[in-house]
Amino acid sequence: MKIAVLMRLVPNLSEGVDLNEDGTDVDREWTDTQANETDEQALEEALVVKEATGATVTAVALSDEGVERLLRSALAKGADDVVELDLGIEQAQALSSAATAQLIADWLSDQQFDVILVGNQKVDDPFGGLAAHLSAALELPVIAGATQVNVPDTSRLRIRQEYGGGNSAWIEFSGKAVIGVQAASRPIRYISGSKLREAMANPSYQKVSVSNDRLRTNVPSLKLEFPQSVEGIELIADPAEAAARLMAILEERNYI
Repeated sequence: MKIAVLMRLVPNLSEGVDLNEDGTDVDREWTDTQANETDEQALEEALVVKEATGATVTAVALSDEGVERLLRSALAKGADDVVELDLGIEQAQALSSAATAQLIADWLSDQQFDVILVGNQKVDDPFGGLAAHLSAALELPVIAGATQVNVPDTSRLRIRQEYGGGNSAWIEFSGKAVIGVQAASRPIRYISGSKLREAMANPSYQKVSVSNDRLRTNVPSLKLEFPQSVEGIELIADPAEAAARLMAILEERNYI
């Protein structure tokens, strides 16, 4: 079995974020980035499957500042190969989830992967759009919210899908699929400094030029805004009093 894992960098919100001059994106020149957390979870789950079945794992990412370290970290953790899809950093950063999916799908369609794992969401895509768009572009089924991937045999997959309220269900099917991973079935593994140094010299790093000439759509951001600060919070213990106060606030602001 061949598994592809899509990796992305996202703004490090703990360091503070500024917007660019036209307010359509974060100022990426001055914003630190980090690995997308759920993509890291997807990689860990792929490596769990590899250890259980002997599958091969390839980590894939679009060009970005710091993407080589991201991919070489995947090598250090146990990925067999890594591929950087080189579109140009500024062009890649401007892509929406739908356009990113189209671009990656064009490359994946020429490969022979059986399963494609991607993080269920990221800070600028909280609704998990990439997995859904990718499944549509590749005409493959998608399962989002996965928290465990089992491979009973070479033709079947068993996916644990998480629902609200602490509920989950097992889904079993045959064939290829795109899986949106919410969390891995075990904690993300630690990378030692020596492993990372070995990975920095690993020849299994591929850089492939790709083009956006065939993109059918790219939905641009019109405007980003920081949340408005709140003046204060009222804590009202009595339910009846709290309900009355809430109704009064809604009336004051012409919501009702």
